[in-house]
Amino acid sequence: GPALFVTDSVRSVRFYTEGLGMVVRMRFGTAERPDVVVGFGLNPTDSGIMLITEKQEALRPIAHAHGFDRIAVRLPGLEAVAARLKAAGFEAGEIKVVHGFVRMMMVTDPDGYRIELIDSQPAPRQP
Repeated sequence: GPALFVTDSVRSVRFYTEGLGMVVRMRFGTAERPDVVVGFGLNPTDSGIMLITEKQEALRPIAHAHGFDRIAVRLPGLEAVAARLKAAGFEAGEIKVVHGFVRMMMVTDPDGYRIELIDSQPAPRQP
């Protein structure tokens, strides 16, 4: 899975675990600048996201460049995800039906990475 630089590891872990429902699979690095792998479930062979911090320099703001647009993640129950995000103090996007049957919601993590959440339970097709 992707490796994302983060400016506040604790805040980012809260977003991905309390908000999106992922679990922490592994922690490594120093106590001051920890790196964390999160994913859905504890199986280390399943895709995950590595949240990493600068090691050699002072922490700096994340600069998003042209070319990276978003990460797409499939998970069940967008209403429950939206409620968890709000309860954890994060914003939840509008749940939409796209392509006639795909339910999705766009969210942005604390460092500005866009994430497309795709409901694994498709909406009924419209006639």
